[in-house]
Amino acid sequence: MGPILDLAASQILHPARDSEAEHRSSGSRPERGSGSIKGRRDPPQTALKFISSISISPQLFNSFSDLPVPLGPSSCTHFKMRFSLALAAAGLAQTAFAAPQPSRGFGCGAPEPSEELLQVSQQFAVEEAQALAESYRSGNLTARDVTAQAISVRVYIHVVAASTALSGGYLTDTMINNQFSVLQSAFAPYGISFTLAGTDKTVNANWADDSKGYEMTMKRALRKGTYKDLNLYFLQKMGGNLGYCYFPTTASPGSTAYIRDGCTILYSTTPGGSSTNYNLGHTATHEVGHWFGLYHTFQGGCTGAGDSVSDTPAQASASSGCPVGRDSCPSQAGVDPIHNYMDYSIDSCYEEFTPGQQTRINSFWTSYRQNAS
Repeated sequence: MGPILDLAASQILHPARDSEAEHRSSGSRPERGSGSIKGRRDPPQTALKFISSISISPQLFNSFSDLPVPLGPSSCTHFKMRFSLALAAAGLAQTAFAAPQPSRGFGCGAPEPSEELLQVSQQFAVEEAQALAESYRSGNLTARDVTAQAISVRVYIHVVAASTALSGGYLTDTMINNQFSVLQSAFAPYGISFTLAGTDKTVNANWADDSKGYEMTMKRALRKGTYKDLNLYFLQKMGGNLGYCYFPTTASPGSTAYIRDGCTILYSTTPGGSSTNYNLGHTATHEVGHWFGLYHTFQGGCTGAGDSVSDTPAQASASSGCPVGRDSCPSQAGVDPIHNYMDYSIDSCYEEFTPGQQTRINSFWTSYRQNAS
């Protein structure tokens, strides 16, 4: 494969296209499109081979710098059904959640990144590659994380249930704390910490069913904090999805993009929940990855623009289960990143983000959330 900047340039010239539906005041989310697939990327060792030889002409750099800033998330989803036998202890089901449900596969309703957002990611890729190339030229290998910083995020958790019964979506304080601990553990290795700033519990059967279209009504009533604070909404019903979250954008206080920011997650995906294979709490990890600006690892397929992160190997489609050794893009370097939190693997298969994803989180955080009000 050619140098990283050649890849970034090709991504700018041939970005993924998808239509963007306007958010309606009735509370409907942007329409979900058909599933996206991940594009060509170098694994870490390949990226490092080429990075030291990168040079950027002023004309090329300026062309990236002039790219527009996204005004809001656009639409897309990935939905995939897979059925298997549910295996869970009856005692846990009776004491915590409803009976375990057959595994249906991961379903994420995060909006498809808009063309403008893809271009911003590609600009970040160029800037990050420059910083990495400079670190190797200077011999300061630790400068790879030149854009990295310690990120601390305040979190507000909202439980929205149909009743005060656990089967109605009502989470106990212990369940909330267990989910919060999973988030802390997943992101801590990447310099990201969370502070639980507050929790609240609401019983409202309409709000507890995401498919009924009360998202904005619910969020106007419950949302707390600023645009750099994370709001998590745990609902009883999510239709065909396990969760969704919105990408960073330019959002003024009180705007639609500002109010709807945050992640909405199926309550039974919390640790010990009844969503078989997806009940270790990592649906929240995956969705919060979107909140930080990360795309699915299978974005763009084997030949498309991809997620613009250099160290996530190409992946033709979402994983199902934990298919060790899967190589859906055999002509590209690296096997599928099935252990990455931004794939669709089962919770027990998840293990990591990459250094490149950590850098991308920092790029989005600095540009969109760090100084937001």
